[in-house]
Amino acid sequence: MDAIEALDDGAYAHFSFVANESPQILDVMRPAYFISTYTGCMVLLLLIVMLFSIQRRFRSAWIAAACVAAAIALVESTHMFVPRPRPQDAVKWLGPLAQSGSYPSGNVLVFLLCLIFLGNALWGFISGLWARGLFVVTAALLTVWVCLSQFFLAIHYVTDVIGGIAGASLLGWIAIKFMAPATPPPVDVPADAIQDLSGTTAIQR
Repeated sequence: MDAIEALDDGAYAHFSFVANESPQILDVMRPAYFISTYTGCMVLLLLIVMLFSIQRRFRSAWIAAACVAAAIALVESTHMFVPRPRPQDAVKWLGPLAQSGSYPSGNVLVFLLCLIFLGNALWGFISGLWARGLFVVTAALLTVWVCLSQFFLAIHYVTDVIGGIAGASLLGWIAIKFMAPATPPPVDVPADAIQDLSGTTAIQR
């Protein structure tokens, strides 16, 4: 426990020092906080459900929505029963009423979970190694951005963010196991080719 507290306190002191020395970095971090709020994640979830519905993967859409709802309920219940205090400077951003409920980071957990589902939903639309690699890199950069915003804005400790990442990875892995796989689009075969194939089969018989 002492090692964990030392890690949290050391990281908190470092990011607070950097933020005080370069306050303009907070302007870069604030948008990351907003897109990772529950409201921002609901917008992302709506896009995910729409993409799954276009692919007629309705079971996947229901699982994604249910999993995000379960993740929010899990985070809020953990905040209630494990009221870990937030960093001292959290009052500057969240106000005096949001001093407890630090573990885990709900922003990181729910946002990363939505990114996992978004990748699963987009995989059937994007083809090619470069396109899929671009999505993975973009998702990784967004995740780093959101995690850093928790530190620079003094909303969560390092272990809170690690807990959010671990929770999203576990829930996402379980949910994808139950999702319907993406079906490849039908291939249009010319009618002449079908007739030629039928004639060849008849001759062979």
